[in-house]
Amino acid sequence: MADQVKSLKAYVYEGLMIFFAVSLGFIAENIRDTVAERNKERVLMESIVTNLKIDTAALNIVIEGNIKKNRVFDSLIVLANQNLNDTLIRKQFYGFFIAGTYMSLFLPSDAALVQIKTDGGLGLISKKGVADSILNYDKGVCRQRKWTV
Repeated sequence: MADQVKSLKAYVYEGLMIFFAVSLGFIAENIRDTVAERNKERVLMESIVTNLKIDTAALNIVIEGNIKKNRVFDSLIVLANQNLNDTLIRKQFYGFFIAGTYMSLFLPSDAALVQIKTDGGLGLISKKGVADSILNYDKGVCRQRKWTV
């Protein structure tokens, strides 16, 4: 009878050990998944920031080009009111006219947005409002692409 009690204690002990081992394994797996998701979120946000920096630089170039184009148009208006029979004025007019036909387009880089949408990355974003801001930016990118096509 003493052996049966002892073996019952051993079974209970082994059962508790197995329960704790499985529970700790489950907890460790959840921690690992959480760390992996945070790492993926960080990488996705870094790629968004990189794309935004590229877009900002490209947009600054487009804005500068448009400012120069406005100056060209101002010069065209001045030259249009002068004697275009004069060869020098006519050459300047045509030069400014050709320069004014240049169209600078802003084409946003959306690689990170596409990756976030296809990988389900919006669900990984932990800060409130960031996912909404990304979606609003994506809507703006889509609208802008429609205008430039």
